[in-house]
Amino acid sequence: MVRVHEIHGLMGHPLLAKRYLMLTLCEGAISWKGVIPPEKTGSYFRAVWLYGISDEQFRGYASEVWAASERNSDAARFPEWALQDLDQKWMVDYPSGVEASVCVANLSYVRWLFSRLGGGDGQALERLAH
Repeated sequence: MVRVHEIHGLMGHPLLAKRYLMLTLCEGAISWKGVIPPEKTGSYFRAVWLYGISDEQFRGYASEVWAASERNSDAARFPEWALQDLDQKWMVDYPSGVEASVCVANLSYVRWLFSRLGGGDGQALERLAH
């Protein structure tokens, strides 16, 4: 996903690039059990140096994602699910004119959410709309 982040950046999609970097953070947090070693992943330095996410915020997100994955390991297969559980403080940018009409969705995640529609709590529909 780090490479997808870079490609979107080169295409003039700064918001999508940042989103993919955050998805990389989510994957790393689950793989490394909430403590992402900066020297072993591509997400830490990009998040801190390129996007100004503080060390404290980065580590907090990693910890939150790990905790959420422990509560719901089935949903944690999808980094999009984990990202939806985080606050939106990292999303301070607006889409560029080039990316404003681009909608990228993980079809596996969308199908998984569709399979949970009608569960009575509305959570799947909320996540789908989000």
